[in-house]
Amino acid sequence: MSMLEMDSERAPKEDLSQIEDILRNISSKELKRRIEYFNKNYKTFDSDDIYERIKDVILVQVGALRMGAFPAQEKEYSTTGIFYRARIWHEEFKDLPESEFWAAPGEKIKSYGRINRPSQGLLYTSEGQIHTTFAEVRANPKSNVLLMAYQSKDTLTVGTMGNRFGADLSSDAKKKLALIRKFINKNLLAAGEGAYLFSSEFTNTMMNFSPDGWAYPSALCPGGENVCFRPESQQKLELLEVFAFSGTENGQPAPVGYFLQKLDGHYEYQADAEAAAARLRDFILKHRRLTFSNDRSTLEQRKTVRTTTNLIP
Repeated sequence: MSMLEMDSERAPKEDLSQIEDILRNISSKELKRRIEYFNKNYKTFDSDDIYERIKDVILVQVGALRMGAFPAQEKEYSTTGIFYRARIWHEEFKDLPESEFWAAPGEKIKSYGRINRPSQGLLYTSEGQIHTTFAEVRANPKSNVLLMAYQSKDTLTVGTMGNRFGADLSSDAKKKLALIRKFINKNLLAAGEGAYLFSSEFTNTMMNFSPDGWAYPSALCPGGENVCFRPESQQKLELLEVFAFSGTENGQPAPVGYFLQKLDGHYEYQADAEAAAARLRDFILKHRRLTFSNDRSTLEQRKTVRTTTNLIP
C-alpha cells in the first residue's frame, strides 16, 4: 500500500499521472460515502483501529494494492525566527528549573493531544504570535500563564497539509483530491471529545515525513499558525525569555514578572510587573515582523523541500 505526499505545485508529471491512475478507481460518490460514514461513526472508533479507518477512506484498491494521494508539503523556517509557547501555571510563580520551560517528558503525557500520542512529549509553539499561543492554552482573565519565547538556531523543516494540486490534473481528479483534503483538514482541526485521536494518529503515521515536526492552523485563533516540534528538534531552539502573566489589564494579558537564568541553570523569578512589561515590549519591538504578507510571517520561507512517495503499512 502506498501513499503519495507531494507539493501541489511542483509535483513531477509522472507522479501526477500516477495520481490520475489511482483516482480513476474510485468515484466521487463512493469517496463521499466513505467520508460520510467515517464522520458519522468517528466517536465509536478507538485508538486500536483509527489508523485503519483513516486508510479505509483515503486508500483506493488498484489491482492487488491499495493506494492513495493527498496534498502535503514541507515548510522551512529560517534561523532567528521566534516561536512562543504558553503554559497555564496552577501555582504561585517561583524559581524554576529550565526543564519547566520545554516539552514535558513522555512519561508525564497521559492522553492524546492535537499531535502527540500518550507518552509522546512534543513542544507546542505558535509562529511569532503571542495571542495565538494564549488562545491555544485557553487562558482566561484569571489565569496564571508562563510565556516562553524561543529563537531558532538552525533551519527547521516541518510538514503541513498542502494546498490545491496544479493545473496538470484533470477536473475529476482535482474534485476527488479536494474532497480528501477537506476531509483531512476538517478532522485535523476538529474540537470536542475524541477529536485529537484523528489528528495525532494521522500526523504520526501519514504525515510522519519531516525531520523537525509539523505546522498547522490554529483552531482557536483565526489566522494563527502552530508549530509542533519533535523532542530531538528542541536543540535547534534557544530559550530567550520567560514571562509570567496573571489576569488582564484593559482586556489584555498583563505581565507580572519575568525569569532570569542563574549560573546553576535555574531561573530566578523577578516579581516586577513594570520591569516585565518594559522587557516584553522591548522584546516584541526587537523581534517584530517586518512585513504582513500572505505567508503571515517573515520566519517562513514557504518552499517545498522535497517531493516524496512513502509506503504506508
